[in-house]
Formats: sequence, C-alpha cells, structure tokens
Amino acid sequence: MADQEPTTTAAAPVAAAAPAGPSMTPLLIYGIVADALVVIPIVLYMILGGTNGYNKYHQTMINMLVSAWMPFAITWIIVMAADSTAARAALTGAMSMAGLGPFALQWVGLMAFIMASHSAGTILMMPNIIFVAIYFVMNVGMVVMHWMLSAGVYDWIKNAPLPAAAKPAAKPAAKPAADADADADAAEGDDVSQAF
Repeated sequence: MADQEPTTTAAAPVAAAAPAGPSMTPLLIYGIVADALVVIPIVLYMILGGTNGYNKYHQTMINMLVSAWMPFAITWIIVMAADSTAARAALTGAMSMAGLGPFALQWVGLMAFIMASHSAGTILMMPNIIFVAIYFVMNVGMVVMHWMLSAGVYDWIKNAPLPAAAKPAAKPAAKPAADADADADAAEGDDVSQAF
C-alpha cells in the first residue's frame, strides 16, 4: 500500500450560480415603514379624535409625514407590481422626498405640535408630554433608519436586474436598400408608361 501512488480525482465542474443582485430588504423595510407612516397616524387621528381634543395638535405632523412619505409609499408598490426603468426613476425621486421627512419635515411637525399645545396651555398635560417624547424619538430613529438603509435602497434601484421584458412581436424583415430602390424605380417606370 505504501508503494501505491496517490490518486487524484477531478472535482466535478460546479455550475455557475446566477449573479445575485443587491438585497431587496432595505427597500421592503423602507416601503413598509412608509406605508405605516401615512396610514396609521390618520387612522388614529380619526378614531381618537373625540377622546380629549388633543388631536388637533397633531395635524401638522400628520401633514408632514404624508408630504414626505406618501410618494415612497405609493411608488414602492408600483415597483413591486410593475418594475421598469420608469418606475425606478420615480422611486429615486420618491426616495429623495422620503429623506426630507426625518431631516426636515418631521421636525417641523414636532415644533408645530409643541407650539400648538403650548399656545393652548396643554403642553404639560401627560398625553402631550408623551407625544413630544414619541415624536422626538421617532424623528431621531428615522434619521438613523434613513442613514442606514438609503444606500441599500439606492443600490437596489441602480443595480438590481430588471425583470425580463416580453419580447415584441416579430416584424417582417426590411428589404435591403438596393431592392427598395429597384422597386421604387420599377413603380416609377410603371407610372411613366401609364402616362403615355
């Protein structure tokens, strides 16, 4: 056995895996958050409107959330349903609008909430104190979320493969230019001979 030469076996060729595009996870998280931010606040506003009358202080925050997040909330669903170059261009613009939320508009909503409840003399009421804290933590959290996920969303928009488009119906082959000229000359000759 010591005299036997070691045998080598060739490994079977491994089929190359299809190249995987960027992860869709950041897009899904961002889209679900966008949908929640435009639906849940208005539902709560309408349902809880008669409890203590403080819902009027939330109007600007709800407007700011919808202004910033609705384009993404709509567009990401369009991309999921019918991904295309045009849908991705719209998603790029919607992503820019969504970034305005945590970096600008949601802070306007927080300040408007504080000013409205202060003007009404209710800023120190427990529900309003709780919402000041909730809005502040939410805004900071959304800045972090945008910072962490936006690069992944933009990467998916730019680098994820588009779905295979349906092939257009086959068109008849065009005639070569020489044949087209000959046909035109023949037709012209027929016109001339018919004229005499």
